[in-house]
Amino acid sequence: TAAKWFYEGIPRGASIPWGAWLIPLTWRLSLVGAVACFCYCIVAIFRKQWVENERLSFPLMKLPMNMADEEPRGFFTAGFMNQPVFWIGFAFAIFPIMWNMVGYFAPVFPTIPRDFGLIQLGRDFPSIETRFYPLIIGASYFVELEVSGSIIIYFLFLTFQLGMFRRFGFETGPLRADTSDFENWQGLGALFVLIPWGLWIARGHLRDVVRKAFTKDPTIDDTQEMLSYRSAIFGLILSAIFICAWCVASGMTVYVAFVFVALVILVWLGISKISIETGLISSRIIHAQFATYHIVGLTNMNAQSIVALALTYTWHRDLKTVLMAPMANATKLFDDVREDRGRMILAVAIAVVVVVGGSAYYAIASGYQTGAYNYGSIYAGSVQAVFDRGVGYIRDPFAMKRHLALWGLIGVAITVANMVLRYIYPAFPLHPIGLVSATSYPANRTIFSIFFAWFAKAAILRIGGISMYRKASPFFFGMMLGYFVGVGISFGVDMIWFPDDGHSLALY
Repeated sequence: TAAKWFYEGIPRGASIPWGAWLIPLTWRLSLVGAVACFCYCIVAIFRKQWVENERLSFPLMKLPMNMADEEPRGFFTAGFMNQPVFWIGFAFAIFPIMWNMVGYFAPVFPTIPRDFGLIQLGRDFPSIETRFYPLIIGASYFVELEVSGSIIIYFLFLTFQLGMFRRFGFETGPLRADTSDFENWQGLGALFVLIPWGLWIARGHLRDVVRKAFTKDPTIDDTQEMLSYRSAIFGLILSAIFICAWCVASGMTVYVAFVFVALVILVWLGISKISIETGLISSRIIHAQFATYHIVGLTNMNAQSIVALALTYTWHRDLKTVLMAPMANATKLFDDVREDRGRMILAVAIAVVVVVGGSAYYAIASGYQTGAYNYGSIYAGSVQAVFDRGVGYIRDPFAMKRHLALWGLIGVAITVANMVLRYIYPAFPLHPIGLVSATSYPANRTIFSIFFAWFAKAAILRIGGISMYRKASPFFFGMMLGYFVGVGISFGVDMIWFPDDGHSLALY
């Protein structure tokens, strides 16, 4: 009855059966807590490596860091907001949103397009979208030129590969989607090289972390870190064990749970590295479930493992909401509160509790009030697809397909070759993270904006050098902030006048 009312709406006069949700929510929220703990411990361990040793760019943090850097000149405390160039960028981003908002009330009103058609390269070659996203342009301006340029080059290379393989009759799967076999498995192959290589580069730092955690070596100072290394290591181990145990309790065998959790961690680290180096805020790499099905092989899995793995899509699918990526970006801001890491831990804990608790309450309450089936694919098609996929895999199990292994090996080979060339020729212009970023979804929808930012930054540096680059920065801050404000206003308008039929401004 509780589930039926949730999807169809509660009868008049009845109350929401909160008691029926106690056990499922307890299990689910315990998993969320373990995931949050794991992610925080990981970023606490790697903060020094990413921020101080590798000095990664953290493009998404440029705006909040500059807003927090108060300059007592002009009306606004954030100095860049007092410059005219900021407001030009702000208007550049918010004006199309505000203009198109008139169309919410008058559908015949002309709108300003966000995309400019498709670039067709030929038969069997996927088209390239030309979409304009102020937020992506603003963030990409602060990405290193070699990184953004590498994303563009690898994206074009993938497009060429995909077209040629299709010409020769290879099975490539869906084109340019989060389920694209061709791009997903090349990205996974790149991750299998990129993440272990990153750990190898950080081996000295990780050695210090382990030594401090287990021997309390006084020569290693962790008092200025987000978490003591001892707490981070043991928190990491315990939370990983809990996540594996949770998967086993849900029906997976120990072997399947271990492979799945290992792939989940690999994907989380990959998305976090993409976020802090490239500024891509909406990235999906391969689904760890799909990779597990093929790596283990459905013929080697029992029905319980297949169903349990299918149900994990409820907490590991839409990877742009992964906790590790925003936590990784927050490591750049930790310098401002380093004197009191307790405040940082408390702030993260409060944020997780408020967001997760509030989301759970709203999702359940609104489901009973209006019927979750009315919310479209999230509660209808997507949920059914998970069960249908599991049933289909049980009825027709398969081993790993050879062409998927081929795509993965191509990703490994390209990434290894890139790293070798950078080692032999330090000036080699391509960065290995470009491949995995280009294979992430929705790169096809953001590549035009990335190219726009890359071209603008390259031209500015060539014409005016670093001085002009800094003078132009407020314009791109304005684009980012203007987009945020515009989306906020649009959301408010939808909440008041279109509560059941909102307007999407997202990337996809």
